[in-house]
Amino acid sequence: MFIDPHQPETIAQLAQRADDLPDECHLYLLLDGAFLPGLYRSKPFQSSTDVPFYLLFETLPGCTDAVRDVSPFLVLIKPAGGALIEQLDAKLRTCSGWPMVSAIATTENLEQLGARLAAWCIIENDGQRFNFRFPDTRRLPGSFAALRADQRARFTGSMHFWSYIGRDGNWADLEVAGTVSAVEADAVLDDVQFGAILDDAAPDEVLFRLAYSGFESDLAHSLLHAAVSAALTTARQAGLEDDLREEWCEHVARHGHNSLASLAQWRTSLANS
Repeated sequence: MFIDPHQPETIAQLAQRADDLPDECHLYLLLDGAFLPGLYRSKPFQSSTDVPFYLLFETLPGCTDAVRDVSPFLVLIKPAGGALIEQLDAKLRTCSGWPMVSAIATTENLEQLGARLAAWCIIENDGQRFNFRFPDTRRLPGSFAALRADQRARFTGSMHFWSYIGRDGNWADLEVAGTVSAVEADAVLDDVQFGAILDDAAPDEVLFRLAYSGFESDLAHSLLHAAVSAALTTARQAGLEDDLREEWCEHVARHGHNSLASLAQWRTSLANS
């Protein structure tokens, strides 16, 4: 799992926001199926025929059942008084600790919202096409920040809110404008935007490689990510060689003491050893 577990009040907070929505708004969950493949096929998502969902990868050329199983998907949440908390709990219980949960309130119906978000699943940069991993809530805030204002408008449309469960297991919000806008026709990012998204993902890539090599920590996921992010920033400021950055990040994650002075001391100790 890649983020802190959901906080105890997470479900109740979303249920309260649902109760407070204007009548014209619909509430949806956006779930990233890559972390729990086939989730949309399981209960409670398939336990009732009157709960529609939308697979964002369904429109991709040559979409197969295997692709559908890892697709992000939208599911409509219908406020139903006291039963709403139970409905949300049933759908989100298995998602705790995975960076895969967003809640979206918008005036658009399921097909309209699905088409809007599906248009962003594949982006282009420098003539190449990439999976735009916005349903992964680790990537969502950085990806959103990299977009221009006009792109954000086409990305979110008339949303009342877009909340997501962040690294600390609590809800966080994108700053959506809530304006009517066209669906993106061809999502293209320039090199600066694409570079910003890659930089945003760098701490998670370091954490993945450290975990693969056997690194373990008692720190919460959110604190570990914060430590590695800070260590990378210091490494860039000091001009630390790329092949030493991962080792420096591990040192900070284990011992703390992240600063330019501590980095200089660490490099001296490496040279002496």
